[in-house]
Amino acid sequence: MACMVSDFIEVVGVCEVDAVDLSDQTFKQIAIEETVTIPDQKPDIEQILKVVVSGEITRTKVIKTPVRKDSAENIIPSAGGQELTGRKLIIEGKLREKIVYVADVEGGSQPVHSAEFEDIPFSTFIVLPEDTPLEARFNVKICVEDVFVKMLSPREIFKNLIVLFVAKEK
Repeated sequence: MACMVSDFIEVVGVCEVDAVDLSDQTFKQIAIEETVTIPDQKPDIEQILKVVVSGEITRTKVIKTPVRKDSAENIIPSAGGQELTGRKLIIEGKLREKIVYVADVEGGSQPVHSAEFEDIPFSTFIVLPEDTPLEARFNVKICVEDVFVKMLSPREIFKNLIVLFVAKEK
């Protein structure tokens, strides 16, 4: 797990991309966007200092999907380039995030507070080779590649996480 600094906001939980091995594995990258509101019991935000992120896979399963082939049994991609092989790995999980910030309070004391957002659900899929058995099991790793954070108001924060899912059959 690594750390980066962007616009003076420290981000903890990004992966070491140089250590990610994509050989002989299937993968998919997605963006997870979200606007969160600071809980009522917490003070307003003056400045965001740090974001801590982590993820957990809660469920995976291989499903059967439609497949489109030509007369020679070659898979025909969609107009957008998506190839449906007849198999997908469904990936479900949750993200945990902690926002550390300077509170906007009267008196100039500027105390540091944090707000935690747990169990933020996500679901995605990875297209698998057409010969993948429906009962196949996969280890899936989450790699948070980047986090963009912007304060929208003293109570709202926009976040966009770029997440890479790497799956390897067990």
